[in-house]
Amino acid sequence: MRKRILILGLILVVIISAVAFSGCKPEEEEVELTTVQLAAAEQAELDIVYATDIHVMEADTEINDYQHPEFVAREFDCQKMNFISEAIFETFCDDVIASGKKIVLIGGDLTERGTELSHQRVAESLDRMKEHGIQTYVVPGNHDLYTTGAKAYRYTSEGPVLIPKATEEKFAEIYADYGYGPNSIRYEDTLSYVTNINSKYVLIGVDNVSRLVDRSLVEWIAEQAESAFFAGKTPILMMHKPLGERFTGLYETLGVSVSGQFTVSKGTLAYMKKSLAEAGLTYILTGHVHSNDVMLVPSGHKPGGVEKNLVDIMGNCTSFYDSTYREIRFTQNYVDLTLKHISVPKEEHLPSYLEAEDKNQILNNWREFSLEFGKRDFIENLDSTLQEIPAIFAEFALGIDLNSPEIPAGTAETIISYSQEVLLDYVLEVPIYEEDMTEEDSTSVETLAKAYGFSGSFPDTDYKNIFDIVTEIIFKAVCAGEAEYRQGAPELELIKYGLYGLIANLAEHDFFAFVSQYVEGLEVEDTQDVITAMYSTGVLDLMDANILDNILSLGLLSASDNPILSALSGKSASEILSILIPFLPSINALLKADLLDFMPLDPLAAEEALSGELNFGALIENYFYTVIGKGILFDPYTQTQDFVISRSDFTVYPK
Repeated sequence: MRKRILILGLILVVIISAVAFSGCKPEEEEVELTTVQLAAAEQAELDIVYATDIHVMEADTEINDYQHPEFVAREFDCQKMNFISEAIFETFCDDVIASGKKIVLIGGDLTERGTELSHQRVAESLDRMKEHGIQTYVVPGNHDLYTTGAKAYRYTSEGPVLIPKATEEKFAEIYADYGYGPNSIRYEDTLSYVTNINSKYVLIGVDNVSRLVDRSLVEWIAEQAESAFFAGKTPILMMHKPLGERFTGLYETLGVSVSGQFTVSKGTLAYMKKSLAEAGLTYILTGHVHSNDVMLVPSGHKPGGVEKNLVDIMGNCTSFYDSTYREIRFTQNYVDLTLKHISVPKEEHLPSYLEAEDKNQILNNWREFSLEFGKRDFIENLDSTLQEIPAIFAEFALGIDLNSPEIPAGTAETIISYSQEVLLDYVLEVPIYEEDMTEEDSTSVETLAKAYGFSGSFPDTDYKNIFDIVTEIIFKAVCAGEAEYRQGAPELELIKYGLYGLIANLAEHDFFAFVSQYVEGLEVEDTQDVITAMYSTGVLDLMDANILDNILSLGLLSASDNPILSALSGKSASEILSILIPFLPSINALLKADLLDFMPLDPLAAEEALSGELNFGALIENYFYTVIGKGILFDPYTQTQDFVISRSDFTVYPK
């Protein structure tokens, strides 16, 4: 009996001890998930791949010879790697198949020239994905139809041969399985359609390139969106040209609209934005501008006094530098976006006509190859514009038409030579750093800075010249969206010193003395102290050394037919600085900035007048970089290409 009691007692002690010890264990802290983790944990309602502007040119027949002079000439007109666009798209299809994604959307410009041949080639690739259970939906871009763009040719050794382009009917026939089949409802006889992607999402594919978007089409889109919304589904609009303005700061300042290209008027555009928002549509997939960007587009619809935004998700061209596409997951509460790079084009997809050197670079140095190709093409594309600079310089500074038969012999050559050396060569060829100078270089941006007392140091980079920086910014910020450039960025610091250097270079080449040979009334003085002060303080005193008076004597003002500009001719600098005061509100409205932030009032003037002291450094950093640069140098909405959007308030959460 005692033995049983002892055993029971021991068991009781063990149980009590276990309970006691378990009660002493600290409680496990609940780990609070981040928004990005919450989004990843939520089940996807829709999981898609979005690509746009694939610009396929069928290699063997349509191109045939990528070294053909006329093909090379048109390549330099677009910065796209058309000669391997088919291989890039085939590799994209391989990547999608490997990813396991089952829905692909392509936002137009399926082909480069809209030929039936290339469209059929694209459809064959879509068929290959379909064999793996992947459903694709497409819409046309401005390169896709016979109604848009130039004629299409096959490039052969005998010369270019005209190739038929796809009609709207042929386009719908070729892509019958990819948005234009019996499961879709088309708007009248157009290439706009609506279809169910799944039980919760509706795709509205719109052709906004082959014909103008009028109010009747807008109303049809709104009806489809509203029908989906009230059925408990999410409508998604896909069209080629964007609804939002990509280069926000520049367009806002200039008062122009890129999205207005596809509308009848600004009124129609405003009506479209408001109608879509009122109908319950939020998400738009677009392309055309070859830029990875996601932006909020104010709609004008203000329920409860709060304006509703539309979300415009843009994509870059796949045959352009960076070759990217997006993976987009829609969950109940979030939109999860990931930017993906197409793999290095597979050797089996590359065309047989490639030269060994190009093929080797593509396979072994793909990213650098595509960047350098784009930059080279960009420069070649700008060549005709750059060649106009001497004529622009002659008209602006000298009031001379270089094409006039009345110009004395040799004058045109002298002006062209001067502008080439002082302007073009400086931007395109003058090295940034002294250490990069060769025997052929007479100066560098750094040398000029030191000549005017600059004692600081330039940011340490691999850039060779100013144009090198500009092109890289365009490709990496504007197109790829892989970089942002804000105040203090090395690239922007170098551009600022480059602009300082441009003024210094003009002084080194006796700009006003040269101009005075052709323009009367200039008083040429030494600008050494003015430019030295600019490098040390950022302020360029336009009243010193007769700078502003001399500028007012330039040919643009004296010979201008513009009544405003011609009215300024003959006025002194002091008079101009006083005359501008009443117009400050209009000037500020035009600039979208306060001019007094960059040129204060003169405290010593007898009557109110601007001082003439231009804070050039602040103008560059606080106006050109932050106001004009919005949407170009940096994205005002997102700072990364991989992020989560809250569907409730559109807040962005970087991954």
